[in-house]
Amino acid sequence: MIFLKKRERNNKMSDYWQVWNFGFKKIFLIIIVFLLSLTLFKTSALATEYDGIWFLGFNVHKDLLSNQKIREIIFQSINRKKISKEIVKSEVMPNSIIPPDMLGSYKSLNLDYDLKTAKETLKSLGFSMNDKRLKNLELLHTDGDITQKIAKAIKKDLSSIGIGIKLVEVKYAEPETWVSELSSGKYHMFLMGYKANPFLSIFIGDTSSKIFHLMDCEKVPLEDKQVLFSSYDDAIKNGFTPDTVNCHPKNTGKTETEALLRPLFYSKGDANFTFYSNINIDNLLDQLAQIDSSMKEEQLKKIQEINKRLSNDLPIIPLFYIEKL
Repeated sequence: MIFLKKRERNNKMSDYWQVWNFGFKKIFLIIIVFLLSLTLFKTSALATEYDGIWFLGFNVHKDLLSNQKIREIIFQSINRKKISKEIVKSEVMPNSIIPPDMLGSYKSLNLDYDLKTAKETLKSLGFSMNDKRLKNLELLHTDGDITQKIAKAIKKDLSSIGIGIKLVEVKYAEPETWVSELSSGKYHMFLMGYKANPFLSIFIGDTSSKIFHLMDCEKVPLEDKQVLFSSYDDAIKNGFTPDTVNCHPKNTGKTETEALLRPLFYSKGDANFTFYSNINIDNLLDQLAQIDSSMKEEQLKKIQEINKRLSNDLPIIPLFYIEKL
């Protein structure tokens, strides 16, 4: 069963739908992808914690976007600073695929807004401003007001180097259509957000007993006594103990960073709508999952290597970070 609850937090976000899933992990992941694709989080300079990214995704097997150099050119042609400050009203512009303060985050995106270099590189690859291969690239997005503004800004920016974008809009009130279109592989690009809160890393604490449970536990407390934890370690740190009688929560060893990256970039990830596949990334994520949660240095090395490789391959362009609840 899925429960949806509309909520606002400190006026920093609107139309955020919190999703609780009590049985179907894959459905949860797909629905959270949809809900975040239509939702924009208004961050501020005071925000200190993030656990999600809102990005432009590439279908890395679609036409000229299979060329990593073309993806770099598009990165250099989009004025992300303007989108961040004028549309999203955020002072924090992403310089890493991994949000700040999450394990493994560092300045890994070294490309800047640089139209001159973008045009020169495009020309060196044999493309002219009127090249038909640059025309009618389709960008899929939902119909939220801010999403529409971002889509139009990207279309305008890319026209400066001769890339013609056709905007394809899906109603945010039609989640099945949105997921179907994302999964189809028909589109060159899409706009989407994703947060690092998969089903297996969420635990529910009972504020009266100070015991925490799995989400599908029969002993989940009533709503007024619930507190959510995004990891086993988070629950322990806050003075709660695991339910050793009913559901027996286990420390999976997952980091928040892995919970963000695996669905998006693992070859068979539930939210991998870029169709990105890199055996090195898969191996690193699998190795990361086997590292004990106490071995932070080993986790850090793996995650930083993943961050470095993703920043080079550019299956996505981060546009802003999503604030942690």
